[in-house]
Parts: sequence; C-alpha cells; structure tokens
Amino acid sequence: MIRHFFVWLCLFTVWSFSFLSAQQRDPKAVHRPHTLSAIGQAYEEGRISLDQKVLYQFYAVQQPDMLPGGLRPDAGSPVKCGTPFLLAYRRHRDQLQPPTVAEIESAGMMTHTVQAGTETYTSPTGRFLIHYTTSGDDAVPPADSSGVEGIPDYVEWVAAAADSSWRHQVGTLGYTDPVTGTAYPYPVFIENTGNIYGYTDFGHKRGYTGSTYIVIHNNFEEFPSNTDPEGHVKGAIKVTVAHELKHAIQYAATRWEGESDRWAEMDATLMEEVVYDDVNDYYNYLNSSSSIFRNPQDSFYPGSYYHVTWGLFFEEKYGPQFWVEVWKVLQTNPHNIRFIEAVQAVLEHTQAFGRAYTESQLWHFASGADRSPPDYGFEERLNYPDPAIHTSFFGMDSLTTPVSIDPLAANYIEVNPAFQTEGAVRVEFSRSASHIGMGLIAYLKDGRSEQAIISGGEALVLAEQPSWEWNNIERMGIVVTNSSEDSSGSYRMKVITNIPELTHLGQNYPNPFNLRTTIPFNLHRESHVQLKVYDVLGRLVQTLIDETRPRGYYTPKFRTRELSSGVYMYQLVTDEEVLTRKMTLIK
Repeated sequence: MIRHFFVWLCLFTVWSFSFLSAQQRDPKAVHRPHTLSAIGQAYEEGRISLDQKVLYQFYAVQQPDMLPGGLRPDAGSPVKCGTPFLLAYRRHRDQLQPPTVAEIESAGMMTHTVQAGTETYTSPTGRFLIHYTTSGDDAVPPADSSGVEGIPDYVEWVAAAADSSWRHQVGTLGYTDPVTGTAYPYPVFIENTGNIYGYTDFGHKRGYTGSTYIVIHNNFEEFPSNTDPEGHVKGAIKVTVAHELKHAIQYAATRWEGESDRWAEMDATLMEEVVYDDVNDYYNYLNSSSSIFRNPQDSFYPGSYYHVTWGLFFEEKYGPQFWVEVWKVLQTNPHNIRFIEAVQAVLEHTQAFGRAYTESQLWHFASGADRSPPDYGFEERLNYPDPAIHTSFFGMDSLTTPVSIDPLAANYIEVNPAFQTEGAVRVEFSRSASHIGMGLIAYLKDGRSEQAIISGGEALVLAEQPSWEWNNIERMGIVVTNSSEDSSGSYRMKVITNIPELTHLGQNYPNPFNLRTTIPFNLHRESHVQLKVYDVLGRLVQTLIDETRPRGYYTPKFRTRELSSGVYMYQLVTDEEVLTRKMTLIK
C-alpha cells in the first residue's frame, strides 16, 4: 500500500537524517549520493534496465537487501520529494514487463487510496482546499494561537504558503496555472509521510479526475533545520509547498511527458529559493558527493536536488523570466524537445549555451569560504561548499598529455603564481572539439577579481591573454568544461608568462565570426590606446578602447549588435604606431 510505501521510506531515510546532523556540524563534510540517485544514474549510464530502475526504486524503500551491493542504502541526504518514485512507475507502467508490474502491484504499493482528512480549510484566496485531521497518525499540531479560531496554526501556515507560492509562480512569473480547472479549489492533503517532505501525484487516486494533488508532512518537527526567521517548521512548510506546486505546474504544462523525470527535481527545488529566499533548505543537499561543487569532473544531468545551483545560475544571471521561457519551449513539444535543447533555444544558439555552461562552472568554482570573491558569482556563494580541485599548477606549468573530460562535466584547476614577479598571464589551450570551453578567474591582491570566458568558436587552438600582471595576482582559477550532453573530449594547457617586446595587433578569433569575436593585442610599454572598428567604406562602427593602458596583453571582445554580414577593419592606435587588420562577419 502507498501508506506502507512511505512507512518503509521513513525507515530508510533514518540513516539520512543522522548523517545530515553531522553535515550541519561540519559544513565541509562530503556525503555520498542517496541510493535513489545512484539508481537513476545507473539507468542513465545504461548499467541497468528500465524495469530494474523502477523495481530498485521500490526495493530501496521497502526491501533494501534485494538491491545489488553497489546500490544499497548509503549516507545520503533526506528524501526531499516522493514524486519521482510515483512518477517513474506511472509513466513507464506500459513499458514494463508483466512480472515487474505484477511484483509492484501485488505488494499493494500503487493500489491503495489513502483516505482524505476529516476536516478541510479553504485558503484565504479560495484557490486551495486543505485536508487535515486532528487525531491519529496524520494529526497536525493542535496549537491555535493566531488567525482563524478553530483552525490549527499549522493548517493556516500551509494555506498561506499555498497562496503565496501560487501568487509568485503563476501570478507574478506566469507559469502554467495548475489550480483553475476541474479540481478547483486545488487539493492539498496534510498527512504523516514518514521522512519525506511531500509529494505530488495524479488526482484520480483521490477522486480529482484530471488534476494533480499535493501531500505534505503533518509536523516537520524532526526534519533538518533551515534558516527561516520564523522557525524551521514553518520554513519546511513553505519550501515543500513551493516545491510541490512546481511539480503540479510541470504536470499542467507537459503532463510530465518527455524527459521531465530526469530534471523535475532540480526545477522544483529551484522554486523553493525563488519563492522563499530566506529559508535555504536547499543548503542541506549541496554537500552530496554528486553535487557540482563536490564532483564537477563527473558527468551530470541537471536534475537532482543537489544540482539546484546550476538552475540558480541561470536565474541569477539572466533574470526570473529565463526559466519561464524555457518552459514555454518545452510546452510546445514535450516529447521531442530535450531539456538542454530548450535552454539552448532560449539562449538562441549552441555556442551561447557553451559559454553559459562555462560561466556556470566558474560561478561554482568561485564559491565557498575559501574561494568566494567579493564581486562575482552566486549571491549566497559564501554559504556553499568549497569546490573540489582537479589539478593544481605552481607558477608556469603545462599539461604535457591530453586530459579527458566527460560530457556535461568540468575540471577545476588552481594556479599559484609562485615566484612570478613580472610579465603577464598567458594561457594556451588546445582542445579536441569546440564544445570544450575554458573560464579564468584572477584573485587580485587589491581584493578584486576579474574573469574571462573563452569560447573560441570552432577553433581548436586558443590563447587567452587577459590584462593580468602576475605581480598583481594572489591566485588564479581555471575551469575547463564540456558542454556536450553525449560527447567526451580532451584538452591540453599551458600557463606561462609573457613580457611583450613589441606592440602587436593579432588576428581576431574566431574569424569569420557571428555574434562576437576577440581582438588580441599587446603593448610593449604604457601608451594611450584607441581600438576602433570600421566598415569597408571607412565609417566608424564602434570604439572599443580609448584610454591609457599599461604594458601587457589584452583581449577585448567585439559584439556585432545589428551589423550586417561583410568585411570590417579594426585599428589599433598607440602613441607610437597605427596597426590595422581585417575581419569577416557572417550571419
């Protein structure tokens, strides 16, 4: 029975909470991924079949001893949401072998209808109907110190969170409304769900044909802490309702079709932070060994709780409408448009995604107590784990053999300036494919930081010469990324010192180019510099630089704006000479 399903899940997650307490005592502690995540990863990698995936998910919460040794319960984070377990079975039931279906349904896990609470309360907006009980295992805390007399405070908190979450996600951001329809007002059930925060399921199990419904825990008293100023119980209510309402929105938009089961949890966890920024329950999941911070070098598909910061990067970088637009793309054809393809569509093209992916990894590198600069990256980066470093360079160094990098992964490299006292930073980078990218961050001695993202178009051999002098750098970080979903790659790198002996204007790269290009130049002594772009008729198109610059190497970017295809001239004017080159814009 479903109730038995959640009771077993409660027993299973007892391990998780004991280890989470240790995490809270030691924020740097690394935790292995939850066994359910390991099962999902095994399926994505082709090591187990769909039938095995679905069965193993239920074994994990009912009969752990039946799992293969490498997938048995481990010290992971608590179960945030029960929706994936229910969704996996309901979505794939027709694809499963009859013995698999028979084994699951003979145990009664998918057939029992849990009775609704004996009392109801309509939220202040009238959009939500809260079902609850004041007796038995599902009873809510009896306190009734404020609000509507005769309605437990806990019930009113749930109703307020539902109204607030709808107002932000649907009313303000414009996501698909899951509330107005045949099930109006929308049903929310408060029950003892063991150690699961909550779940969302199809409504026909509760008599709400054509709709979903939400179930959340009935007290949250022993759940992990959060930072809500009103207390962790109220905080848990807020983020659980926001999370599960986003699952309902997903269903209303796409009926959970396509590959939504792979990334729905990241999307729903993101909404917790978007709606309730003060709660920060998601901090509890970022120390998983499968998170981007702890294990960037392994392939990941951004779908789990601990990948929420990947979604948060796009939210903070591009604004709150970014994911709304992604959902509009997904909604047009959920069967045939993949999640990453929808992100690429909103960013307009694949190269833009590669650049954004590299920057997202650079934000993760620039997080934690040891590496957070004061002026770059996530808003809450100081509260995130320190990233795992793949390689450390000491002064001028190089990789003499190619280093492989998996799809949707990154290597984090730390560079110590050592005894370099003069000259400028130069990074030479060769790669096997254009989807291998690189980002740099310099931690300067004056407390500032500067960043550079290298995309390079289709070129496979690149050089980055940021305007950074070694004697101004405390330390430097490099991320090498692979933004492909399915292709591995490799790279080699040199980190060297250059002291310009001549003033030089290099060829732009990429060339020809589309939306943007880099124009490298160097100065052998301090000079007033003008760098300008002209069309073939000699008309000024754009002034990129007009100021005094010290000796060094520079890589300014030129963005095409509304220019038409054709040949353009770029000119460097210093105190001593004038240098000119051609470049080609192709749209």
